[in-house]
Amino acid sequence: MPEDQIAISSGGCELYGMLHRPSGSSRGGIVFANPIFEEHKSSQRVMVNMARILCDNGFTVLRFDYRGCGDSPGSQKDFSIPDWLADIRSAIEFVQGTVPGPIGLLGLRIGASLALAASVEVVYRVLWEPVISGSDFIEQELRRKLMKEMMTFGKSRTSRAELIAELKSGRTIDLAGYPLTPSLYHDICNMDLLKHADTNSSCLLVNITHRQKETKEMTQLHDAKPSLELKVVTEQPFWNLIGLADRPGLLDVTGKWIDGKTGIIRE
Repeated sequence: MPEDQIAISSGGCELYGMLHRPSGSSRGGIVFANPIFEEHKSSQRVMVNMARILCDNGFTVLRFDYRGCGDSPGSQKDFSIPDWLADIRSAIEFVQGTVPGPIGLLGLRIGASLALAASVEVVYRVLWEPVISGSDFIEQELRRKLMKEMMTFGKSRTSRAELIAELKSGRTIDLAGYPLTPSLYHDICNMDLLKHADTNSSCLLVNITHRQKETKEMTQLHDAKPSLELKVVTEQPFWNLIGLADRPGLLDVTGKWIDGKTGIIRE
């Protein structure tokens, strides 16, 4: 299947994108919304595999990098959540102008949170393990930074409280090479999917866990938003792993659900 590098205009920048085109007529388009920080790098194999599977099944799929992220121009320190929501809208508009048929949106982690929050006209949204509480996500990222310092230097060079104090005083901190600015810190901490308004789109909520049943956090989100269709995929979470990861169960569940929403099942 053709995979073409493209540029998408958003906020005065030309975003890097990769467009996966089916060999025949397209059944519709799907835009992917990436996670951020180290989760972006660790998830690429799974995201690419999902794009190729959907493409094999007749969909045109767009993967792209937000402003300041990946191969798109700029530094991450200059952008934050509102910019990336605008980038998602630009990506959706690009696909709407390029591909006939229904348009969907698939996101992972912060990308899934943005996919739910984005004010865009899509037929369906797929949310892979969304970040429900932005403040909890930041706590995990700070904890990971301190653990890496412990492994590298034998002790943490700073404390969580000191890191937060730096951010609140207006200074940027480093998360394994990714800048966390006070603005981005504030915007992520204010993310709370439990308080977010429901969308008119059909939504699949995918809980990716090594357990046999849904986690407490995903149960809470589903209880708060029963319109979300919850499915549990019993596979090891992959967005914090080092090395390559394949998740056939996740890809199978997602592909079948999207097939159902577009009304056409290809053999």
